[in-house]
Amino acid sequence: RDGLGSRGLGDVYKSQLDMMPIVNLFNEWHAASTSKKIKAVIEANAKAGKYRTTCAPFDYTKGDDPNHLPVIDPDAAPIVHNIFEMWASGINPHHIADKLNEDGVPIPSDYYYAKLGKPNPRRTRHMWSPETVRQILHNYTYFGHLVQLRTRTVSYQNHKVIKNDEEDIIVVKNTHEAIVSQELWDRDRAVSYTHLRAHETLRHL
Repeated sequence: RDGLGSRGLGDVYKSQLDMMPIVNLFNEWHAASTSKKIKAVIEANAKAGKYRTTCAPFDYTKGDDPNHLPVIDPDAAPIVHNIFEMWASGINPHHIADKLNEDGVPIPSDYYYAKLGKPNPRRTRHMWSPETVRQILHNYTYFGHLVQLRTRTVSYQNHKVIKNDEEDIIVVKNTHEAIVSQELWDRDRAVSYTHLRAHETLRHL
């Protein structure tokens, strides 16, 4: 026998129970501290122009350089450029999507997996939608800028993803070759502003 009777074992168990709040508190502090350090590293890398993404936007590929900056895909770049040209000429996203579908242009996810030689595993209609067109038109990557940390999780305990405040979004300009020129981008912004003003006017009629 090791000399521990039932009373001795009970004392050990009670001691362990007494320590549990302290252990739990330490574990929670460690998790919070680790999460804070990881976020600090991610933010520092974003400010340094290091591209953190699983795959680049449509018409770009991830580069092999240390920062993995976007590299233009020459086979697909004309598609995005054409989308911006159509928008600048006054064609709305619905009609742009219709035109792309009529021309048999593959949607971004179909194109991505076709380049990998794999079928698209996503559940999709394989058709361009106005929302996909809008996402492209509002993506600063095509203008040669990196925009990162658009979203964040609520906390290390709550993994719900929410949008970051504008001041917390990190923009590093002129990091890679643009598909859209300054002149075309300005034309598109002018069209977007006109549409916004028209929408606001209709709302107040």
